[in-house]
Amino acid sequence: LLSFRGELLVRRLIRELQSLHLVELIVVTGAHSANVESAIADLPVITAHNPAWEAGMGGSVATGVEAATSREVAPDAVLLTLADQPLIEAAHLRLLCQQGKEHPASIVAAAYEGTVGVPALFPSAFFSELQALKGHKGAKPLFARYRGNMLAYPIPEAAFDVDTPEDYQSLLKRE
Repeated sequence: LLSFRGELLVRRLIRELQSLHLVELIVVTGAHSANVESAIADLPVITAHNPAWEAGMGGSVATGVEAATSREVAPDAVLLTLADQPLIEAAHLRLLCQQGKEHPASIVAAAYEGTVGVPALFPSAFFSELQALKGHKGAKPLFARYRGNMLAYPIPEAAFDVDTPEDYQSLLKRE
């Protein structure tokens, strides 16, 4: 619910994703879910609440993938993104999706600061493992386990996220 360049971070990410013309956008909420849902109520998204959000990002990933796979038509892949990575733009996400189309059996992930992470595209073969995630590591265990079946693309902007008040102040200096 923080604002950057006059726009809430969650709305900014949704706008970037909408430009990709994906089938559906699912926003996973946790803390302050009512406020987040109210802030995006006018947007064409599906919300899924993770009631155990305090247990970590793994549960939120699982909640989102469960929501995606329970739709009338299950997706071929899911693109995991975070609203707290405000420097990620549609061009970055488009690259990951394009590579996913060209390599439909591989995980396609952002590479930054010597690691890989989100945003990342996961084909349906990984859905059951994503749905089983728990804890604070999110999808990191899958990146390690499937390194041989993963394409990593440099997206240095993915290294910046807003986790602390200091991070947010640093972001505001970029306005």
